[in-house]
Amino acid sequence: MPESPLAHLQRRGVPWRAADKTECGKRILDVAKTITLDDAKALIARHGQARAAFLLCMTCAQTASRYRDWDHSPSEVVGRESVSQFRLGRGGQPRSEHGQMDRELFAIAALIEAHRTEFDAFLAGLEDTVSLTDRRRAKGRGRA
Repeated sequence: MPESPLAHLQRRGVPWRAADKTECGKRILDVAKTITLDDAKALIARHGQARAAFLLCMTCAQTASRYRDWDHSPSEVVGRESVSQFRLGRGGQPRSEHGQMDRELFAIAALIEAHRTEFDAFLAGLEDTVSLTDRRRAKGRGRA
């Protein structure tokens, strides 16, 4: 039976970009097989941790467990993407040109400036949204 290639996990990056890297840092185009984190969790549930280790890139699996996704921590995702684009130039000095993340942040700032009222209204809506977890905790304290 031919050996099946290990499945690499697609990196969960910023939502406005298509996934182009694995959690272990390889380009998706350079690996034979990629799966999502949800697919990896299902594989582990189906086969168990020990057997899944023969099917998954363990560097990807371990790295994915260290980082939260966009829905849980957008700033962590932006920080991770920013660090991964950062490379030093000659003499250990940062390069002067802007990387992809910098260009995207400039574009986001320009869009916010052009649509300030909508942006402010959206932020106000997020602040008014009640956290169900906080609500449950508060309810639990009230029963005691």
